[in-house]
Amino acid sequence: MLRQSPTQAPPLSPIALLQPPRGYRPLAWLGLVSNVLLVPSMVAVTLWQPTWRTVNIAVGAGAVLPAAALGIVASVALLKWRAWGQILAIVALALGLAIGLPYAIVRVALVAEGRGPTAALAALLTAAMTAALVYWCRPCIRRYLT
Repeated sequence: MLRQSPTQAPPLSPIALLQPPRGYRPLAWLGLVSNVLLVPSMVAVTLWQPTWRTVNIAVGAGAVLPAAALGIVASVALLKWRAWGQILAIVALALGLAIGLPYAIVRVALVAEGRGPTAALAALLTAAMTAALVYWCRPCIRRYLT
C-alpha cells in the first residue's frame, strides 16, 4: 500500500484546475445578497407608502417574491457550480426585467412625487439587470459549468 506524505496535497479534480470566467463569483454573490435584501425592502416600501399599498402588495406577492426566490436559488446553484443555475439566473433576471420595467413606467407616469429619483433608479436597475442577463447568457459560462 502506498502512503502519501503529510506534506503532499491530494490531486485536484479537473474542475478545480479551471478558473471561473471573470466576474463569475462576484456576480453570483451580488445576486444572492440583492435577492435576499429584496424581500425586506419590498415590505418596507409597502408599509412606507399608504397610497400604493394595495398595488405594492399585489405586485410584491404575485411577482417580486417569486422572482426573488428564484434568484436566491439561482445564485446558490451558481455558487455550488451547478449548470442549471445559469438557466435559473437567466429566467430570474428576465422575470425581474418583466416586472420592474412596467411597474416603474406606470409609477413614474402616475405618481408626481419623487418622479426624478424613481426614473433614475429604474433606469439604473434596468441597465444593471440587462448587463447581468447578458453576462449569464455568455456561452463561456455554460462551458465552464459543464
